[in-house]
Amino acid sequence: MLTLDKPTIEGNRVTQGLPSLSPSKRYTLDHRGATRAYQEALIHDAQDKEAAASAPDADHPTTSLEAQVGRPLTGHEIAARLRKLNGNLIFERSLAVPDKMGIYHVHDGRKDFLMGYEYGYSPEFSVRHVNDKGQFVKETRGWRTVLMRLIRQRLITASGAARLFGLPTRTSHNWQSLTT
Repeated sequence: MLTLDKPTIEGNRVTQGLPSLSPSKRYTLDHRGATRAYQEALIHDAQDKEAAASAPDADHPTTSLEAQVGRPLTGHEIAARLRKLNGNLIFERSLAVPDKMGIYHVHDGRKDFLMGYEYGYSPEFSVRHVNDKGQFVKETRGWRTVLMRLIRQRLITASGAARLFGLPTRTSHNWQSLTT
């Protein structure tokens, strides 16, 4: 009996070694297998992100505003400091959701959306809101999360962020692991 391994996104072909298949049938089966593997990878990634979204940060529950608020900043304060770190960042208030601010990066004449954050006050650390069943519902993005993402995208430096925003007001495992 012939057993076939699951296809991978890298291109291992499900139908390799089955000479009885026509080229068009081989392509169809290979394409379906690769699509299935890609979709499974997306589902796995979404499940990992959902689990991480409600995971505690050291001893601080990420679902508690009191534990996450730290040193809140306004959207304008965040934008002014980030402009000093990267002049190619643009900040625009959302027309569709006025309580959100969008960050864009201008590169090669293109304006690319990076992320959104709170227009009014942003907590220092993101707050993950969950329903009664403990399932992730939404996030109130903290300004340290914005910094972490920009550092990881190499649009600002960790040293520049520390200089203009200061060190965290509390111990944060996530901040340490994502900025070093």
